[in-house]
Amino acid sequence: MSLLGKQISTVSVSDLSEKDIFYNFDGRTQLDTNCIMITETIVIKNEVGLHARPAAQFVKVAEKFASKVRLCKDGIWVNGKSVLGILTLAAEKGSQVILEVDGEDEQDALKELKKILEGVND
Repeated sequence: MSLLGKQISTVSVSDLSEKDIFYNFDGRTQLDTNCIMITETIVIKNEVGLHARPAAQFVKVAEKFASKVRLCKDGIWVNGKSVLGILTLAAEKGSQVILEVDGEDEQDALKELKKILEGVND
C-alpha cells in the first residue's frame, strides 16, 4: 500500500497481542516485545512557562541521554532535543505537556527532564 508516496505494510491485528505493538516516533508500528516507552503528562509550574532559558536547560539535559525525547502540547509533537521545537509549543504556566522518553536510559532521563518541566531546577 502507498500513502503519499511512502510504502506502508499492513499486519493482521489477529496475529498480534497488545504487547507486540510499539509505535515509533514517526507513527509507524513495529513488532518488538522488548521496547518500553515512558510517557507522562506534566503540568508546567514555572511562573513564566517553558520560556527560552528552561527550554535550553531541558535540551542540554536531554542531550546527555541516549534516549529519544519528545514533547507534546495540544496535539503538537516536537523533538525534545530542539530548543526551537520546544519554544514552538508556547507552554505557559498551567499548560499540560506530554513527555515521551524512549531508550536504554529512559528512566533516568524522565526523572531529570521532569524536574525541569515542573520548575524544580528553575
